Parts: sequence; structure tokens; C-alpha cells
Amino acid sequence: MFNLKPEGRFIEYKTARDNIPDDVWETYSAFANTQGGKIILGVSEPKKGRYEITGVVNPEKRVEKFLQLLTNPQKVSKNILREDDINIIDMGGKSVIEINIPEASYSQKPIYIKGHKELCYKRVGEEDKKATEEEYKYMIVNSHDGIDNILLPSFDMDDLNMIDIINYRALLIESTGDDKYASMDTQEFLINLGAMKK
Repeated sequence: MFNLKPEGRFIEYKTARDNIPDDVWETYSAFANTQGGKIILGVSEPKKGRYEITGVVNPEKRVEKFLQLLTNPQKVSKNILREDDINIIDMGGKSVIEINIPEASYSQKPIYIKGHKELCYKRVGEEDKKATEEEYKYMIVNSHDGIDNILLPSFDMDDLNMIDIINYRALLIESTGDDKYASMDTQEFLINLGAMKK
């Protein structure tokens, strides 16, 4: 008997016994645009909060199909997965597919679906919610290449205005609702934003 964790901010179950469900792409987008997460194909939820391992028929074929769809811009805008992010796992004699989705980098966001840039999602609790217009604009603005992405040699942390960084961090937490930035030290925060590289 497997004790399955409840669905939440970082985990989503899909039945997917005989095919790849279309709503998997909303979850892919949501995890990629938020903090990442894990999709498990082959688990159903017959009652709220009760999960059942139903398995996936021909899991190798399903993985191959999923990888093909990842390169189809009519399904999803960008493939951010590596091959080892997708695994077939045996659970009590039934095969399930585990898909580990990292958070996309700022330059990759927004990850959207069906060829429509406005169809991008965020993960809120255990649900995939369409990004608000403000969230969408924020991701678009931060994805553009420009002068802010030019490497400046011979500069380090001492050359930065710490008050501006503190204010920007507070604004970022407020506008995105993403409190992960609060626990990062300054260098980790700047690396995460792409403002600093080692």
C-alpha cells in the first residue's frame, strides 16, 4: 500500500491510463511559471482527497508521446525538461509516470499553451489558475533581453545599492505573492533573478 501525498502546490495527479490528458499542459505551464512541481500520471482521485493508483498502459509509449508533444508549439511554448526529469515508477505492480517540472528561468517565462501567449498559468495551492494580466505582463517584461543582461566585468556586491535591492525584493514578493524570495540571502536572490552569475 502506497501512501500518496495529497495534491498541493508542488504535486498534481492525473489518471492518464490510456493517453496523455490535455489538461496536463495547464499544470506544466503552472509549475513552470511558479516554483516547479511534480505531475504523476496514473493516479486517480475518485473522492476528494482519496487517491487510487490506476497505472498507465504502455508507459514507455506514453513517455515517448509526451516528449513528442513537448516540442509541439501548439501544445506548449517551450520544453524546459531534461530526459531524466521523466521517470517510470512501479507502484504495487502498476506503472506510473513521474514528471518533475523545474521552475522556468526568467528569460523562458511565460510558459504558455496552445500557441496563445495569454494562456499561461500559475500554481495556486492545488489548482492551476490562469495568470492575471498583471502577472502576465510582469513575466513578459522580465523575459526580454536588453542592457540589463550584459555582463559587467570587475563589479561585485559592494558596487550594488542594497536599499534598492531590499525595496525591489519587497515589491517582487508583493506583486507575485511568491514568498520564496524572503528566505534567500542577497547573493542567492540576485542569482535567482539572473542579475548575478558565478
